[in-house]
Amino acid sequence: SGPYMEEGKSHEEIFETSFAPEREAAEVEWKPVPEGVALADRPWVVDFTKMADLAGDNRTVYARTRVWSPERREALLLLGSDDGAKVWLNGERVHGVTGSRGQTDDQDRIEVVLPGGWNTLLVQVLNGSGGWSLSARFTDREGKAFGDLKVDAGEGM
Repeated sequence: SGPYMEEGKSHEEIFETSFAPEREAAEVEWKPVPEGVALADRPWVVDFTKMADLAGDNRTVYARTRVWSPERREALLLLGSDDGAKVWLNGERVHGVTGSRGQTDDQDRIEVVLPGGWNTLLVQVLNGSGGWSLSARFTDREGKAFGDLKVDAGEGM
């Protein structure tokens, strides 16, 4: 969903703004992530610069997906973002990082618990200028991939 911005505010300043996707009762327009935006060799990476309707500096976008776990388990959410990001799992904010940085896989290691069943992951990704991307994936606490998670991108972003 997005892009969202506030006139005259930098991406670091809009980090503190709660746009519609963060508010429970708000109506939000979600769009699917187009083909070719996720990287072919690393499908957990989304390159927002490939989406012309998002182009520009000092703005933010929200991405969401659902992840199904067959049982309750401790997990790591491995996140990378260009630039800052905020993360919610099942409606609870679990992470936030501000500033300007380039995205690399697994920059942030966030310890979470995935209850059995469907889990909703919501990520706000801020863009100051230049590159704009997100990587996110769940592993066990040692960084090994789970073989039995299912992903339902639904309406995507």
